[in-house]
Amino acid sequence: MVLFKETPKDNFNNLPNFNYDTKYIYNLLNLTDDYSKFKVAYIDENINGKSGTILCIHGHPTWSYIWRHLIPIAIECDFRILAIDLPGFGRSDKPLNKDFFLFSNFRNLLLNFIERLELKDIYLFMHEWGGTLGLTLPMENINLYSGVICFNSFLGNKSIKVSENYLNWINNNTNN
Repeated sequence: MVLFKETPKDNFNNLPNFNYDTKYIYNLLNLTDDYSKFKVAYIDENINGKSGTILCIHGHPTWSYIWRHLIPIAIECDFRILAIDLPGFGRSDKPLNKDFFLFSNFRNLLLNFIERLELKDIYLFMHEWGGTLGLTLPMENINLYSGVICFNSFLGNKSIKVSENYLNWINNNTNN
């Protein structure tokens, strides 16, 4: 049974303002061995930056390309900058099973990504539901994080009610 597919590399030829090397990382999912070859794409520029580490988490339906204008600014300011393509987006593999798309899978993948790359002094830059995911990350180890920038995202409170569909996605995290 095929659980995921790869987007053809030709789909990403000649992207304006986005000629960064794409890296791939495997085994971030903590799922069955069937996902051991599932690859997650990311950009990692200025790896020895002295100002800290910027980790960019996109929303739906975008991918790391959304950060193309921020990347050169971060490099100029001597930050290491990483922009991940979440599963199903950009150059990362595309899950075929709808049961894959649980909040917990995406959150665990991000936590594993940070741990595997030994990121620290992290400034999170988050867009849309990348913010909903990313804002939960510092709860695991606040000492890894130096700042948070979140835009066009949603966080429910007593004044603004979270939609039922959004709440279902988030609640799947606690049911697993």
